Amino acid sequence: MSSPVDKRRHERLPAHGEIRIKGKGRLGIYAVVLNVSLGGVLLSATPSLPVGSQWNVSLRTLAAQRVQAMGTVVRNDDGGTALKFAQELSPSSLKILTGAPEKAGGVISAYLTYFQVGRNERNAGCEHLLGVSRRTFKTVFYSTFSASLPLAVAPVWFARAAFQPWPVWLKISLSFLYAGFWLFVLQPTMDVAILGFIRKLRAAKQPA
Repeated sequence: MSSPVDKRRHERLPAHGEIRIKGKGRLGIYAVVLNVSLGGVLLSATPSLPVGSQWNVSLRTLAAQRVQAMGTVVRNDDGGTALKFAQELSPSSLKILTGAPEKAGGVISAYLTYFQVGRNERNAGCEHLLGVSRRTFKTVFYSTFSASLPLAVAPVWFARAAFQPWPVWLKISLSFLYAGFWLFVLQPTMDVAILGFIRKLRAAKQPA
């Protein structure tokens, strides 16, 4: 008697990246990819998706390349959630998803991955995409956020006298720009650097 593995038309390969799935009338959600083939993809068991439901699948690699497909949930259990593609992927698309993550272009890739994990429900994919636990990710985020507040306010406070002659509209506009610079550039820069340092420390401690 043949096993389920024998009946598979396509070989399953480990994939590097994440997946965004969106159903009709539903908000987009994110999940961790376990493996992928020309005919479908296997996701982590969470989030739970009803069998038979159809989803627009968007797979993003760590190099920010995207592969789009339509899939139907054919299995959902403790082993993961399996989606079958309506149309098979092209060999070139599969190669993009299963190739080793590129080390070049690291800055943009690191930022995209950082923001993506931050948007995921319960920060799903921390260990797979960032190489750290969800607890470590949240600890680093809240620590740098707390440190950013006094660091951001201090220069404005000491230079407040110089801003007095400026028009109100200009001061308000610059305030929003300054806050956005801290929230979307400086703090993420600190987070990405700290998380990278933590990964290097852990890698150094692992036996060769």
